[in-house]
Amino acid sequence: MRSGQLARQTGVSTDTLRHYERLGLLPLPQRTAGNYREYPPTSPQRVELIQSALTIGFSLPELKTILAVRDNGGAPCRRVRGLLRSKIQDLSQQIKNLVSLRAEMNRLSREWDKRLGRTKTGQVARLLETVPPREKIRGISGPPTFRTKKGRSIMRTIPLVFLLAILPSVGHAQQNPPPDQNKRSEDVVKRGEHVMGFSHEATTHHFRLFKDGGEIAVTAKDPNDKASIEQIRTHLGHIAKMFSSGNFNAPMLIHDTNPPGTATMTRLKEQIRYEVSETERGARIRLVTASPETTDAVHAFLLFQIVDHQTGDAPTIADELSKK
Repeated sequence: MRSGQLARQTGVSTDTLRHYERLGLLPLPQRTAGNYREYPPTSPQRVELIQSALTIGFSLPELKTILAVRDNGGAPCRRVRGLLRSKIQDLSQQIKNLVSLRAEMNRLSREWDKRLGRTKTGQVARLLETVPPREKIRGISGPPTFRTKKGRSIMRTIPLVFLLAILPSVGHAQQNPPPDQNKRSEDVVKRGEHVMGFSHEATTHHFRLFKDGGEIAVTAKDPNDKASIEQIRTHLGHIAKMFSSGNFNAPMLIHDTNPPGTATMTRLKEQIRYEVSETERGARIRLVTASPETTDAVHAFLLFQIVDHQTGDAPTIADELSKK
């Protein structure tokens, strides 16, 4: 089976297949006389296994270790179960934090109702001054993590509360990244340069959230760097087409995991428009959503990009609306 056939059958790109090979997730295929890759008949099942495991939160490095043990005749089943239980514990803690946060927000809502009842029309009630310091609110700490169930995003089960909970921590994570996050960022940069085709040092990424979606903008630092500018425009044009078709393999390769929101963005791809436009030193993709569910998914996707790329962008939702 040639790489193109395997890619079409499994719904991934040939770049994804080669990335799996480099990581050791797929055994190196034999080469034909014409130097084409020739995959064994079991390869589709292997790729499907990898893709399915990614949807429930397993990372590519975890799968590399698990599959290596299996390929060498071992049985890593208990380790797999242990990893899943750990992910369930993480998710349970997130849910617990969200419940606590909701209780605090309900308490504030009742207090604000009382304040407004005592405040004359036109006077400032100073509601926000009554919000406790962040360290006293039992919310979510650290960068945002997301899980999916049966390949579908669970963002709509905790949409606004989840975003409110992670906004303060996103800024904190960018300003004070832990050592493992620094190492991860270096790896993201290396993989990004390979996938995108232009230098991280020579360009700048920005991810912005709007009420009707958001945008991805990339610019060359040097206005005379014509090569980078052209590469940016080519890459974003290609990415917009991929995203429109529900193909998010490129960000998966860069981040070594399926970014949050992509399951919903794939399922509801007809409800998202990707508008590409050139800028003076690069290009931008405007993501325009048509429903609350797709808006949440796009926001989750962009928040993840802000944290993982450490762009320094404000994780807040701006008022800009697209001209429909």
